[in-house]
Amino acid sequence: MNEDLAVLRKHFPQCFVKDGDFDFEKFKQQLTTSEVDFYRESYGMDWLGKSYARLLACDEATTLLREEASWNGKVENVNSQNLLLKGDNLEVLKHLSHAYYEKVKMIYIDPPYNTGGDGFVYQDDRKFSVEELQQLAGVDEDKARRILKFTQSKSNSHSAWLTFMYPRLYIAKQLLKEDGVIFVSIDDNEVAQLRLLMDEVFGEDNFVAQLPTVMNLKGNNDEFGFSGTHEITLVYAKQKSIAILNQFSIDEDEMEDWSEDKKGFYKQGANLKATGVNAPKEKRPNLYFPIFIDEDDNIFVTNNDTPPKNYKGRLLTLYPITKEKEMSWRWSKDKFIKGDLCINRNNHQKPTFHPLGDFLNPALVLLGQGLKKSPSGQKIGFF
Repeated sequence: MNEDLAVLRKHFPQCFVKDGDFDFEKFKQQLTTSEVDFYRESYGMDWLGKSYARLLACDEATTLLREEASWNGKVENVNSQNLLLKGDNLEVLKHLSHAYYEKVKMIYIDPPYNTGGDGFVYQDDRKFSVEELQQLAGVDEDKARRILKFTQSKSNSHSAWLTFMYPRLYIAKQLLKEDGVIFVSIDDNEVAQLRLLMDEVFGEDNFVAQLPTVMNLKGNNDEFGFSGTHEITLVYAKQKSIAILNQFSIDEDEMEDWSEDKKGFYKQGANLKATGVNAPKEKRPNLYFPIFIDEDDNIFVTNNDTPPKNYKGRLLTLYPITKEKEMSWRWSKDKFIKGDLCINRNNHQKPTFHPLGDFLNPALVLLGQGLKKSPSGQKIGFF
């Protein structure tokens, strides 16, 4: 059964009629009660062969798996726990989809780039008549003829490439766990098409990153003299909200830079006071404000730049002042209010600030070279 229909049958059995057909009008009525809006026009991607690609994605495999005994009998393979499948990759994916449905954590695909010189042409051994394709793909006669023409003519057009890619990505999504991710390599020839296609298959909200992958630092000059140094890797999650991508092991040398307290891991970062031509107060007046610190090294920043109301203890007040010149902080008030700073005191018991964070949300900043004077000239200290 079509995977999408299986989902609908599970959650909306009342929308299927006696002969098994799906009643879309009943489905619309069901969603209307849930205040779901329907639009006749929407943003999307279309190409010649899309309906055929959907048909291929949901069609059953046309081949059988056969054990290659001579390979498996080799000494180095007898006790192997790995599985190697040879064959048309779409057929292989269809076979895998039964045993590995929603069991794969990560998929990497290196598809044909369709550069014109990489040998990609669309090839399909499936034989459909015009009438069969009309019925199965739900297209009219003219479109069915056009689709069959390019599927049988070894085309390398954008439409042919998208028709090749769609069913493979569709099944790859089925293989992924709910927190799984997929990486796909590509270059400039099809990256725009691939991005839109993956938005459609995985959902635009599940886009994670478009990474430039350096392949040749020197590059190769094109006809206009530009040197291409990189390809692209697109990263998508099945469900971005629960996918975890950045929990890599930290080596011992890196760990030496980190300390830990009750809030988590932290290490020394950049100076909290801004530097450079834009550091003076007049350049960024909204980044000039006082920081209040109590005797327990708690930090307070207020919207009105006055000490916290109802606070009874003594407070130290610091401004971003360097050599008697009013400067600015590197970060905004919001950064301070989040509480992502921790304080150490130097040998003179003057506070210095170090960033607080963890391996997922690294740290903020380092501040402070002791006590300064306030704009009024009054010495600031605990009072």
